[in-house]
Amino acid sequence: MTHSAIIKNWNKLTDINHHGEALEMLALYIGAAKDGKILRHVNAICEVEGEFPNGLRAYRNEIQGNVFKLAREVMGDDFDKLN
Repeated sequence: MTHSAIIKNWNKLTDINHHGEALEMLALYIGAAKDGKILRHVNAICEVEGEFPNGLRAYRNEIQGNVFKLAREVMGDDFDKLN
């Protein structure tokens, strides 16, 4: 997949409020396999719960920070095209 394909998929997912899935996809794309696996499980918990538990949200936000930092390094200026 290319940066432009990831950006397109990211924007599609976030437009329909699937932010967790978008973040998981980004993590896997940039090679953050461990974070991607964690996010897959976070997404599954949210689906079962029907909401996003606060403690889990804080943990997801921590992972998101790691993913965004690495994504900025990997994608360069293209990172700013993620909505």
